[in-house]
Amino acid sequence: MEPEIDPARFATRFATLRGFRQAFVHEGQGGVPLLLVHGWPETKRIWWRNIAPLAEAGFEVIAPDLRGFGESDVGPDGFHDVVAHSRDLFALVHDHLGHERIVACGGDLGGPVIQDLSLRFPGFVERMVLFNAPVPFDRERMAGMRTRAPREASDYFQRQGTDADALAAELGTPEQRRRYIATFYSSRFWAHPGTFSPEAVAFMTEPFADGAKLRASFGAYESAFNEAARSEPPMVATQKTNPTPTVILFGPSDHVIYPDFDRMAAVVFPNHVGPFLLRDCGHFVQWEAAGTLNNTLIAFCRDLLVANRSATQGPATPPDDAIPEPLDEAAAHRVFAEEIAHGIRRLARDFNYHPTRFVQVVNDLGAVPAARRFALDPSVQEGLWKLVELGAIEESIEHMVLDPRFRLLFEVEVRRAAFSKLLSLGVTPRWPAE
Repeated sequence: MEPEIDPARFATRFATLRGFRQAFVHEGQGGVPLLLVHGWPETKRIWWRNIAPLAEAGFEVIAPDLRGFGESDVGPDGFHDVVAHSRDLFALVHDHLGHERIVACGGDLGGPVIQDLSLRFPGFVERMVLFNAPVPFDRERMAGMRTRAPREASDYFQRQGTDADALAAELGTPEQRRRYIATFYSSRFWAHPGTFSPEAVAFMTEPFADGAKLRASFGAYESAFNEAARSEPPMVATQKTNPTPTVILFGPSDHVIYPDFDRMAAVVFPNHVGPFLLRDCGHFVQWEAAGTLNNTLIAFCRDLLVANRSATQGPATPPDDAIPEPLDEAAAHRVFAEEIAHGIRRLARDFNYHPTRFVQVVNDLGAVPAARRFALDPSVQEGLWKLVELGAIEESIEHMVLDPRFRLLFEVEVRRAAFSKLLSLGVTPRWPAE
């Protein structure tokens, strides 16, 4: 069995808190605490492509099953809304595991949960990475945006929120329940077409064969329509702006989230990085664009990872990580032009790749102005994608712009643009922007 669809790949731990037993994966103890919160119709299994790489990078990865999902018990009080999940996770991560500050990542239902967690317990969530998730609606600031999902994609939301008992009764067997959940990974086009193999769909749907768990999972939808289904008001009901530093990612192949999710999230999170749109990616970013999400978390939290590593292991200064001194401006111009020329020759020699458009712009403008133009261009050029595919990203203009030797040649906004563009490709920049 492939590791990414092996239910036993990671050990499951349990904690009995708030009156029920919660299941969670816990890898990389001693690292920077990172809480990964799944959505619907998901369990902790949706993070199987992320847990090991993030733990290896220096995170202490905590990936729970929310109450009523996967291996966790159904909520004893009958509530399965955002606030119930938020308080559960604070009890797990703060009270049980003893963490005062964490990084949180989530999409779908996990998105509102980590937003509530960050607002309800100020200072607890140090940073967030958010993707394809509900955000607070601000009519004035979101005027003109496409803030509603296509009507044909929202039938499930209405049914699960207003007719949950009848729907659960219709799904009377494990096979019927799994077939229902399978549609969200396939025919409903939440994911980019072809993302989930039949084996992956079976892996994701298996936990929903349990009738009581499936019925409980509808609770978040019921809480959107019925106040009685809410354990208490969510924080986002009154706080439309969230100050937590947040990276915003968006898989635009998603047919269920708002078409302008990226723009809406940028309004809600003023201290944001991005938004970054992910090519050929839909709703399940952590599975569909696992490498990009992993690299985003690593780059966004590099300072936390370095500080934690220094605190636990002492400073590490391998020769390859030595930061070169900036060249004086005249030398920087000369060396930069030479390295551009060398890079073009290396691409031709080692990869049989000829970046003709780039060469033309360099010939027309000169090396530094051409680099500035490409770095500031908000689009990701075809040539840059090609370098990623070839494994030759260090030949990119964006990588060279960030090289400390050439710091006098490029303004901070140029370096920031280069850094952000590499990040959007799932590439961890070697050098910081500032």
